[in-house]
This record gives sequence, structure tokens and C-alpha cells, in this order.
Amino acid sequence: MAVPPYLRREHQKLTPRNFATATAGKKPGWYEIRNLANNTAEVFVYDEIGGWGVMAADFVRDLQAIDADSVTVRISSPGGDVFDALAMHASLHNLDATVNVVVDGLCASAATVVAMAGDTVATAPGSMWMIHDAMAVVAGNAADVRQMADLLDKTSTNIADIYAGRAGGSSDDWRTTMQAETWYTADEAVTAKLADSLTESKAPTARTPVVINKHEPPAFVFDADQFRQLVKEAVS
Repeated sequence: MAVPPYLRREHQKLTPRNFATATAGKKPGWYEIRNLANNTAEVFVYDEIGGWGVMAADFVRDLQAIDADSVTVRISSPGGDVFDALAMHASLHNLDATVNVVVDGLCASAATVVAMAGDTVATAPGSMWMIHDAMAVVAGNAADVRQMADLLDKTSTNIADIYAGRAGGSSDDWRTTMQAETWYTADEAVTAKLADSLTESKAPTARTPVVINKHEPPAFVFDADQFRQLVKEAVS
């Protein structure tokens, strides 16, 4: 399905020279890329993949314009189109930079394929992951449905191979886990080796305690007799 013109994000050709200011002063669209200090960049994938969200063509084109030694990809996505996700995975995997993936919220379905491209993968406490078999809607005769079933099997096995390549284990085991539609907490994702570690929580800011001197008189003392006198004068 084509994206209506009024929903298409306007793009500026990104080059190393204008990259840092390409989105300056603009409200972030479907995703955002930021240049940071120390020759690093940050990419936010905070939407659906494909469809109405992050399109692979946009993502790959903008990613190739990054001139940095390290790229952090922050993900909070319900997933989406698996073929867009595969293209995004390949572009990150082949990028001439260290790719550090951070899952901030939800990393589900096709978004997990993108996450597997990280040289490192960290997941925030409280984040969730979900993997499942490839899904599709098909209309047609029995031959059409059988053909789609075969394609879905091939696609799911392809994804299972990616999990096995990044997290270890066999493709068959990952396929079984996908067929069960498995959800992971952040800790469980680390245990399953989908992620390498949890993100570090910031230490709470130290605050100076407020000490009340119990020997000091209070700033205000309620005088019941005086209050009654004031009421009496007001109504008399």
C-alpha cells in the first residue's frame, strides 16, 4: 500500500556537511538521526517498520550519510514488515562503524531482526522482547494459500538463522521458540542471548536532607481563643 502524499516525510539529501542540521528545528518524524560528540551518531527507531512507519529505503539512505565511527541505534518498535527489517539489518551489519543497539521499550517481531545487527545489544530494565513466526494475509485459491505457507516457512527459517547467528543455538530451536510466540523480559532477553546486557541505570541524584530543629518555635501557632474572638466580632 502506497503512503498518501500528505503523510510522506519530506527528505533532505544528507551529506556529512549538512547531516547535523538536517533535522534541526523540525519535529521528529518516523525516526530521527542525531550527530553527537566524539564522532558518534544516534538513530532512533521509535515506530512501526515499513508501512506507515520507518521505511527501509529512507533508513538506509540516511544511514549511509553518517560519517561516524560509532552509531547507537535506539529501538522501541512493535515490528512490521520483515523485508524492510531485513534490509535495515543488512545496512547496519555492513556499516563501516561500530553499531551499538539499545532497546528502550518494546522490541517485537521484525524489530528484533534489526536489533540483531548490533555489535553490542543492550536492553533497558523493564523493556520487553517478542519473537514469532512470520505472518501474512493471503487471498486466493488453495494453491495461493499453499504457496504463501511455503514462503512464510522460508521467511521464518531465515529469521531463525539470524537469531542463531547472533545469539547462538540452532536454527531449529529458534524456530520452535518463534512458533510459540515467545515474550521476554529484559533479563530473559539477556539470558536467551538476544541481548548482551542490561543498560545501566543512572544513580539517584544526591540531595541535601532538610533538618528541622525541634527546638525552634513553629512559624505559626494557632490560637483558638483569638480565632473565636475574631469570629464573634465578624458576626456581631
